[in-house]
Amino acid sequence: MWKALLIELCHNWTMLDRILNFRAIDGELRHSALLGAVYFFAAFLSVTL
Repeated sequence: MWKALLIELCHNWTMLDRILNFRAIDGELRHSALLGAVYFFAAFLSVTL
């Protein structure tokens, strides 16, 4: 339940971030950092819950 919800949230978040930063030169760097932070948080929650 939680994992499916978090995966869906992460997917939507990263797609939105990619669209917003599509023309930014540093968009990929920001995307990678954000993706890493989100997945780390999701993994932490999946372990603790």
